[in-house]
Amino acid sequence: MSSNIQSNSIADSLISVVAILTVYLTINLPQNKLGEIIVCHAHDPRPQCVILAKSLVKDFDGEGKCLLIHHPISKVERKDLETQIKYFREGFGDTVSEIRPIPIKDLHLDSEIYSEEALFDLSADDFNKVLRENSDCDIVITMVALPNSEDELYKMDCFTMIADPSKPANWIKDPKLNYPRLGIHNGYMGKLEALFLDGLIHSMSLWRPDPELKQTREELKKLPIQEQFDLRYLLIEKDNLEEIKSKYPKLFPKRN
Repeated sequence: MSSNIQSNSIADSLISVVAILTVYLTINLPQNKLGEIIVCHAHDPRPQCVILAKSLVKDFDGEGKCLLIHHPISKVERKDLETQIKYFREGFGDTVSEIRPIPIKDLHLDSEIYSEEALFDLSADDFNKVLRENSDCDIVITMVALPNSEDELYKMDCFTMIADPSKPANWIKDPKLNYPRLGIHNGYMGKLEALFLDGLIHSMSLWRPDPELKQTREELKKLPIQEQFDLRYLLIEKDNLEEIKSKYPKLFPKRN
């Protein structure tokens, strides 16, 4: 079924927030606060953007060019993306000199009609095209979900590995390649655990399974940015993956 779909991660977040959190909020909050909290969560991208960006430049000594991979957007949605870029820049500070937003597919949402499959059925080839055309970027943030198939994941250039010459049964990064420091915004663990452990994914922000949602927009903004983040989100990195897995095992799908 085809439709004129105009969505990016902000719009997707609004849908997921309303669908997933309304039950929680209805049970736990006075009705006069319900709408305000939903709006606050759907439209406040600052905590995730700032904290993810901070994590990506910690102990970083590269050139500081960031490729930002996002969903195709319409002209109307451009303002939302620009707001997110502003918050990523806040988190990067002076370490990153350029943030380069590139859509995962070059689609003209303002003038053409596309199927949902055209927008959201993504492969390694889609990511590789963008990565290769922006290979001078040593930091990459994807706001687009990675392929769910392991076969597709390991076809991605940034996840290329080779057999360890000293231990052929093991796989290691190819020393001939320059791997970008990769961050995932508002992600999902899926089949990514091994990629964290191998150092191929640096960090990922995502919703906590048990978010603290009782603050209003104004109450939330009075808190330090790290505290705002911690109340609602998790940041997964190689060093804390096992700790988070122990606390939130349902975030890590069991392998067949």
